Amino acid sequence: MDTTEVNNSAFQYQPLSPSNEIRLITLQPLAEQSHPPKQPGDPLIRCTLTHAHLTTSPAYTALSYVWGNQHTTHPILLNGHLFPVTTNLASALHTLASDPHPPPYLWIDALSINQADAAERSAQVRQMPQIYARAARTTIWLGPSTASSPLALRTLHALDLRSRRAPFSGIRSWALFRFAPDAAAGSVERAVQDALEEVAAELCEDGGRVLAAVAELLERPWFRRVWVVQERALSRRAVVRCGAEGEGEEGLLLPFVRFRRAFWMLCGLRDYLHDGASGDGGGLWRKGLLGGVGGVGGLEDASKVAKFLTAKLGLATAVTIAKPRQPLLHLLALLVGSGAGDDPPLQASDARDFVFALLGLAGKDSPDVRADYSKDWASVKIEVAKACLLYYGLEVLSFCSSHASSASACLDNEARQHCSWAPDWGSKHLPRPFCVPSRFVVRGGNKRSAYSASANTHQELTEESFSIATNGQQVLRLSAVFVDTVSQLGAMFPDSSGVYDHDHAQSVCAWLKGLERLLPPEAGAYGSPDKRQDALWRTPVADRAFVYNYDSVRATHETWLGYEAVMRRGREGEGAGTAAAEGAKYVDIARCKMHNRRPFQTSGGMLAIGPDHTRKGDSVWIFPGADVPFVLRDVGSGWWKIVGEAYVHGIMDGEMMARDLKEQVIRLV
Repeated sequence: MDTTEVNNSAFQYQPLSPSNEIRLITLQPLAEQSHPPKQPGDPLIRCTLTHAHLTTSPAYTALSYVWGNQHTTHPILLNGHLFPVTTNLASALHTLASDPHPPPYLWIDALSINQADAAERSAQVRQMPQIYARAARTTIWLGPSTASSPLALRTLHALDLRSRRAPFSGIRSWALFRFAPDAAAGSVERAVQDALEEVAAELCEDGGRVLAAVAELLERPWFRRVWVVQERALSRRAVVRCGAEGEGEEGLLLPFVRFRRAFWMLCGLRDYLHDGASGDGGGLWRKGLLGGVGGVGGLEDASKVAKFLTAKLGLATAVTIAKPRQPLLHLLALLVGSGAGDDPPLQASDARDFVFALLGLAGKDSPDVRADYSKDWASVKIEVAKACLLYYGLEVLSFCSSHASSASACLDNEARQHCSWAPDWGSKHLPRPFCVPSRFVVRGGNKRSAYSASANTHQELTEESFSIATNGQQVLRLSAVFVDTVSQLGAMFPDSSGVYDHDHAQSVCAWLKGLERLLPPEAGAYGSPDKRQDALWRTPVADRAFVYNYDSVRATHETWLGYEAVMRRGREGEGAGTAAAEGAKYVDIARCKMHNRRPFQTSGGMLAIGPDHTRKGDSVWIFPGADVPFVLRDVGSGWWKIVGEAYVHGIMDGEMMARDLKEQVIRLV
């Protein structure tokens, strides 16, 4: 039994000097391994806190981890006082204390920062970029090991090694690589595709056991904690750790630089399965390598594996790709992901952290926003929205939605909570814009947007654009051009289990036929049957050729072939060969673009898609300087709320602005 003398009085933090002082932790080693303390008699973890100057501190290891449930805690001894820590942190401390050579000094946010002191917390959060950048090492604690975690880490090690050898070593970007099922023998394209097929076969053998192990690792909560994005990106030497295995065993500790290369390899496999592994040249099906995955035969196996990879890689994308010195808006865009998953990619227990946790990565192309925990979330939202609108312009509005508010919300005491022009970065309803910015090489080039609905028009926002009404409501004044009114609403895109099979093809075909009824021939906005048909197949995919919202390529002939394949399969049940792959790809794109959106027709007969909470009577407007139209709702008293951005077929390239329509000044609340 642990006989350490315990001081039962509450632990009291000593104030930090405002000039770059931090607290470091000395962890007393455990003589032998035991379980984290769960009951009296179990050993207590013993820690000592000391103050150090950030620029002259001894070498220390920073810990990157997930707090977990803050209501389930275990006691440790901190400077002789009982101190509660979450289960996951207790597990990490126990593992580190059991190491043969534990780190002499640690920096751990839950212990090194007085979490009850808002002023200190704000000051230390502003120093965290330097804290992680100066750490000799950052240990990424994924949690205790499981039966599958050693296999997952060994697989990632192996994928990293593959990435450094031919034919992969010469590839700069998957976005620039041309997948071609009919690539000539001896070509680089054929070599890469054959090698990716080998990777797929290894991952999917034995019922997909290896792929499932990697997926289980990526599902760990660490990858979705918003704070770890900054912690990982700023660390000089980050190492992934899972459980208490010895550091010398290959596959049980993984430098993050190797994890990133393995992740890149999996992204290449995903893109190949999405875009290139179709037709008679698809070796995966010719060789029967995927026939046992998921119980779905033939080509549809590749589609299912691609979707599976897309979903699991999406969980780790933000923390893997984030870099320091990025525009703040690009960092905030990480909160909505690539557009291919269903759930928000990052999580936080405090809504303010969705912004504050990313500020340390913001570069010079960013407004001056600072972490301040004395402000509530409603105030932070408005402050960030105003700063970003003044700095970046109207593209910020693409992240806005009034999903959680009602028509009368602007008139009640909760008005500030529902400011529709201030994105709610912490909301599960944060909209996924049609276009998200990226600093990486993407298909279509690194354009700000795939669209230019306001053509070359512009409007300058100033401090005078913002005001506060007598009831405290925050108001944004903008110039706008009225387009049309929402007259008819269509059905939501059919959900599926993720498998593009006959039943799903039939339901998608029925939904597409519903668009034909929503846009009857006599609607007249498009002038000819061919232009109407263009609207019918382009609108569900927002006129885009790829799933990911950072790719800006508009829909192509191949996209149309996918639409035709879906319609034909829904009618006739055809589902083999290239047509099935093309149809599956079209459905994937439509599912992404229609996520939380629904189709509608305007009074003038245009076909469009907008937020799922769009109503009849809402109206469509274009703000000069914005890339896309917006659905707005009149909430009375001359005020309008943003419902969300829209794709309106036929006006996405400035056609409406060419009509020289009169601009109006509207007040957004």
